[in-house]
This record gives sequence, structure tokens and C-alpha cells, in this order.
Amino acid sequence: MKVIIVGAHGEAKELINRISSGWSISVIDLDQDKLRNFSTNRQIEKIQGDATSSLVLKKLICLFSIN
Repeated sequence: MKVIIVGAHGEAKELINRISSGWSISVIDLDQDKLRNFSTNRQIEKIQGDATSSLVLKKLICLFSIN
């Protein structure tokens, strides 16, 4: 299963900790510095961009289809 979290912030970390380990997780944020400094104990895909952009969402669909 796959999940997309919008915003690299404290609430996102809490959500990631609550999601079971079988899930593929992507985090989208406009701020590259927030993404660079965002760390969790899980492997996640970090994408810099506007989560309301169809181009960013299409990129995610391509990434999910590869995994």
C-alpha cells in the first residue's frame, strides 16, 4: 500500500510512526530545506513541489508504479 503526506512537519513524523511498516510513504513539501532536514526512522520518498500540482502528482504516480 502507498500513502502520500503533504508537508514535512512534526505531524507528518507522527503519522509516519503510526503507519504500519508495509506501506510505501512519500512526503511532499514546497520547501527543499524542510525536506532535507526531515528525518524519520523509516525509509521515505521525499519530493519537493506543490502537492496541488498535476505534474508533481504525475511524478508520484510514476514513482509508485516503479516500486
